[in-house]
Amino acid sequence: MATQYEREVEKYGKKDALTALGLYALLFAGLIVSGIINSVLVGLFIFFIFIGSVIYIAVKSKKGLASIGIHKRNLLPALTMGIVVMLVIFIPSLIRGLRNGYELLPALMLLLPLLLIIIAAAFEDIFFWGFLFTRLHGIIKPGKKIMVVTVFLFAVVHLPVSVATGQVHLFNIPHVISMLLAWFIAGIILLLLFKSYLSVFPVIMLHTIINFSFRIWVVEEGVGMNLGLPIIPFLVLFIGICLWNRRLNRIEEDALINNYYNEHHRSQE
Repeated sequence: MATQYEREVEKYGKKDALTALGLYALLFAGLIVSGIINSVLVGLFIFFIFIGSVIYIAVKSKKGLASIGIHKRNLLPALTMGIVVMLVIFIPSLIRGLRNGYELLPALMLLLPLLLIIIAAAFEDIFFWGFLFTRLHGIIKPGKKIMVVTVFLFAVVHLPVSVATGQVHLFNIPHVISMLLAWFIAGIILLLLFKSYLSVFPVIMLHTIINFSFRIWVVEEGVGMNLGLPIIPFLVLFIGICLWNRRLNRIEEDALINNYYNEHHRSQE
């Protein structure tokens, strides 16, 4: 008996997967251009175009917005989970920054960066988890392989802009590998969170707070910040989300078995 996740992804075929990969290739090329001219607004504009394309494809194919993770099913538990995972990341990051003596930016100076971060996170999560991950099932069976492929594509797409803006030095191989690993770990957690309810809402919440946590501090010119990747909170998230997903799967499987036996019993009457 198929779970909701398996029923959701079994409807995608090879054409869906190739369409998603084609859009990914175009997105990657667009972000290279955005990185070369070093413009955040151009990058956001590119994402606007691609998210518009994703929504158009979802609606035109009659699969609807639910097929890209935008739906009301289990909305309250999904949002509750989003709040919990946000706190798991934000509180340790806040404590660590204050312990290091960093000064928080004024609230008004955080509004525009927060808005841009929310928009960017929403675009990425709708595209990668709601669209690319689900459509790749047209050529890759459900399991660890498709998760690794999708998360790898998610990690690699951050490279062009990061190199162009000087955040990553392309010929510094250890630095490139460490950054890709950080994005890969974050991607695994975001994807596992998406699989919990097949909803992008808690994913966007977590993705936003991950990016926002590093941008709430006053940074003096020429002085670097040593916040790094919060390993322990991420490990807690990984274990917690895995256990929660296992619990949800068990509940769903029990419900499917009960429904099967109830229907079988009624057919025998």
